Amino acid sequence: MHRRSLWLSLLFSFLAAFLSFQGCSASSGSKFAGSGTGTDASGPTGGGGDCLLCGTGGSGGGSQQGVIVVTPATVELTVKGGAVQTQVFKATLDGTDVTSQVTWVVEKPDVASINAAGVFTPTGKVGGVTKVLALLNKTKGEALATVSVELVFNTGNLSPTDQQLLDGAQPGGDPNFRFTYPLDKVVMPLRTLSPEFMWDNGKPVQAYRLKLTSKNISYVEYFGATNPGLKTLDQKQWEDIQFSGGGPVSDPLKVELARLSNGVADAVQPITVGIAQGIVYGSVYYWQLPLSGGQGKILRIKPSSEVTDEFFTSGECWGCHSVSRDGTNMMATFEVGAFNGFPLQTINLSTTPAQLGTIQTLTGLKGTFSAFNDDGSKIAYSNNFPGSLGSGSSSINIIDAVSGAQILPNAMPPGCGEPTWSPDGKMLAGICGMSGGGWTFDSFSGDLTVALLNQSQNQVVSQKVIVPKGNLTGRPAYPTFTPDSKYLIYGRPEQGSRSDGNGTLWMTDVDGLNPVQLTNASLDNRSFNPVSAPKSAGGYTWIVFISKRDYGHKLVSADRQQLWMVAIDDPPTPGTDPSHPPFYLRGQIPTELSENAYYALDPCKKDGESCEHGVECCNKSCIYDDGQKQYICKPAEGGECIPTGSGPCKSDTDCCDFSSDVLCLNGFCELKPPK
Repeated sequence: MHRRSLWLSLLFSFLAAFLSFQGCSASSGSKFAGSGTGTDASGPTGGGGDCLLCGTGGSGGGSQQGVIVVTPATVELTVKGGAVQTQVFKATLDGTDVTSQVTWVVEKPDVASINAAGVFTPTGKVGGVTKVLALLNKTKGEALATVSVELVFNTGNLSPTDQQLLDGAQPGGDPNFRFTYPLDKVVMPLRTLSPEFMWDNGKPVQAYRLKLTSKNISYVEYFGATNPGLKTLDQKQWEDIQFSGGGPVSDPLKVELARLSNGVADAVQPITVGIAQGIVYGSVYYWQLPLSGGQGKILRIKPSSEVTDEFFTSGECWGCHSVSRDGTNMMATFEVGAFNGFPLQTINLSTTPAQLGTIQTLTGLKGTFSAFNDDGSKIAYSNNFPGSLGSGSSSINIIDAVSGAQILPNAMPPGCGEPTWSPDGKMLAGICGMSGGGWTFDSFSGDLTVALLNQSQNQVVSQKVIVPKGNLTGRPAYPTFTPDSKYLIYGRPEQGSRSDGNGTLWMTDVDGLNPVQLTNASLDNRSFNPVSAPKSAGGYTWIVFISKRDYGHKLVSADRQQLWMVAIDDPPTPGTDPSHPPFYLRGQIPTELSENAYYALDPCKKDGESCEHGVECCNKSCIYDDGQKQYICKPAEGGECIPTGSGPCKSDTDCCDFSSDVLCLNGFCELKPPK
């Protein structure tokens, strides 16, 4: 899949001729993956340059002393039927034409390119609003271009008459003609697979028209009958539509479907799909259980992939896993013999294929669930084992992640299990007050509890119940911290913490104030085991969870555990449901059970490897390299501030472009995403 240039996370990269441009910051890596003029007019020919948005600049409105003025100041172009309109921009400085002297840069190269003469040419694939920049010495000018793209495909070879009938179809005639997937008002991140558009029909159909529209793109396809109703877009086409969006709230994607049956056309009630302008990085590790018997195993999947990856092969059933935040290490429970012990072992995920790590059966650790600390050096695990250490007597212990040596036994006391560790490393959370002599997931009692750790993470400073079981149905179960460590998301299943019965999802701050049910996410009342993605994206926290809801017409009344993903407003508004309808993770096997997901970043890339965001790099810095003509992992040069799209940052002022609405989010400098 070709590299996409994200304007919201990668700012500006200048030509080598503009390395001396200093705006108002000192970094040489304030990135923008824009298209520019120079030796390579289709892309950046150099890194460097800095807070371009902080410099002087102008657009239109006549001459301004010492400022480049770009005309026209605004322009609107439409690409229709493959016919591409171009626009010539002019740059003046103190009344003198400098069009041929400036370096022209387009902020969003997926939308358009510009040559040395100022000729702006849309790609005809992606729509949107983009800045057009003119750079000269230490000054700049800018204009704003809006490109709209209209795409029409007649893959069903429909006649003009039939197309016209479908174009005029109105909804409301048949209540049985409706979308069954995606769910209305769902929010999805960039680079997810195209949803499988599914619908109920109920009558013979000769042809359909699918139409997807947002402010700056329109996609129409006429196609023949399909039974059952199903349409999936080409992935590249779907990404072009995604990247044309202006925000999931202000610019949702409207989805319409019309059908032609016996010469009469009608339509479904349209739905909307919000496209959050951010990529969710990392992989989901989940437990797959066969329906027909056999051993469970852990598989790996990405929201952008149609296939699962069996990264490690074991001769035993294994599960109850967790993964370090950097994606290099896993701890899981293995079944050795018939209840002859359930040893905990680690797996080295940085090798291909993955291999057993340093903690193996001879270490003598037994238990069911675990959690890594912020840097992967320690593990909190539950030593639960029916009989000797049942749910009422087992505890959460902290061990060394390499040797397995005990660091803090009974970090959370007997009766505690299902641990999770905050991303900032300061807190452990779990379910305490469990009872019985069996598995923790069979205990019907338990309260969500948070333990505050000292700086060395070898002592509990304080511990308190933040959400008691109370009188609500089900107990709190399987908590997960949000990436900013400010909130906990947890389930309330009715059968202990198993996914056998009913269950809902909830959210609270770490003090337990104002717990709120995530009704939009778990409206089916069959939702369980939430886990947070390691980094927020596009203005949302992303949660993967188990749901037994229907999936279009592919899974109807199956009551089968599958993985779904949901957007949670970041930050949430207190007292209101911050969740949205979820979407199904394609690629998992729908004929099997998908359980206990865990989301982690992929093992980081070393200096010199290609990247598109600092989250992929071991040093957290992804910079455009002049020699390689691509973004690579390498430290920023020329100053102490942090370029956009890189890290680590602790506050907004750590970012080179902080005055330009750039924020420090989850340790990385990011342009505030549009909503």
